[in-house]
Amino acid sequence: LMGETTDITMGPEEPFSHEKLSPVLALYRAKNFEEGAMMAKKLIEVGGFRNASDMLAALEETTGCAIPAPLAGLRDREERFTFRQMWHYLKNNKYLVIYYGGYMAMDALKTSAALGLLASFYLFGSSTFNLILGFIASVPGFIAAYFAPKIVKKHDKMKVLMLCNLLNVIFGFAIFFCGWENKTLFIILNVLRAAPGSIQGVLAFMFTPDCAEYGQYKSGISAKGITFAIQPFSVKITGAVSSSLALFLLGLFSWISVEAESFAELEAMGIQQSAGALNGLWFVYAMVPVIGMAISAVFFMFYRLNDK
Repeated sequence: LMGETTDITMGPEEPFSHEKLSPVLALYRAKNFEEGAMMAKKLIEVGGFRNASDMLAALEETTGCAIPAPLAGLRDREERFTFRQMWHYLKNNKYLVIYYGGYMAMDALKTSAALGLLASFYLFGSSTFNLILGFIASVPGFIAAYFAPKIVKKHDKMKVLMLCNLLNVIFGFAIFFCGWENKTLFIILNVLRAAPGSIQGVLAFMFTPDCAEYGQYKSGISAKGITFAIQPFSVKITGAVSSSLALFLLGLFSWISVEAESFAELEAMGIQQSAGALNGLWFVYAMVPVIGMAISAVFFMFYRLNDK
């Protein structure tokens, strides 16, 4: 949600010129680039150098609009591209297509996120099981994430990503075949899988700058705005696909749809899912994400950019 303001004083009396803990953005209009740059600089000074400059830097990368950093001065404006130029850039940036093809294949099949609560209630007998499991697994996950930058300083990040992907596939197969009945082993395997999964999450968007440089080298076009815009696009599109796919696949196993306001109400209804439906839930929850990771590994095998 964006709210336009005409108050260019940007002082304490203008709420939009300050940091807002809400999904509301302020919209200021400028006559030209120079005026917009000065307005942005003033906003940084009013709103605080640290938070405001970070936000404006992010806007710069995604929109291609040059915003001044407080200490670094003004950046050059990026070119505006025609559709033909954008197509030429993407066509010549094969590693961008390869990497995000693998990333989107993996995240689009991450159906476990959409079915976590259903699996928790129907398979493990508690609506809070998934939350408790996530809390336990977060401990090794946070530790692994802390060491991830140090690991990639010593080792090529694509090799690290491939190793983590392989470990996730192995743990995923083990989890699926151990079944939901063996709750203790399920918890142990998920805690072990949290470390490579966390490192994989940290590395996810480290490849975008490399792809941007490669695209400029091959096409002669500096299109960081296009390259970095693919990041949020891929996150949103795969999130929508994975949720829809999870429910579609669940319907193939004769799952009984139920409308309830809470799990307590659902339990009170006493509706029992068939054995086939529960097995289908387990397959979509535990195995489909593993298939996605295996497909992504095929894409990543063709990624040839390295850190050297």
